[in-house]
Amino acid sequence: MDTIIYEPKPPAAPPQPTPQYELNKDVTGKPPVARGMQVLKTTREDDEGKPIIFELKVPWPPKQSCSACYGRGYIGVDLKKGKLVSCHKCYPLRKMK
Repeated sequence: MDTIIYEPKPPAAPPQPTPQYELNKDVTGKPPVARGMQVLKTTREDDEGKPIIFELKVPWPPKQSCSACYGRGYIGVDLKKGKLVSCHKCYPLRKMK
């Protein structure tokens, strides 16, 4: 007589969920560097002590090792115009198109 041996197949595993990755911190433990259009902000106080907020839109983040602005992206505030003066090393005029 021929014997038939029945070997059941194990049940199929459910499909693995797709991983959702989000970079909260980089290798150094700091948050990742923002890229693209940036808005630099600073505050000053007027004569009465009220805060004044100055903003400057720039096309990319400032260089952290800049010797002119020290990574801020601006070198000062023009109080007559009420605007920030952008750093000439981080944002040269020929690239600001």
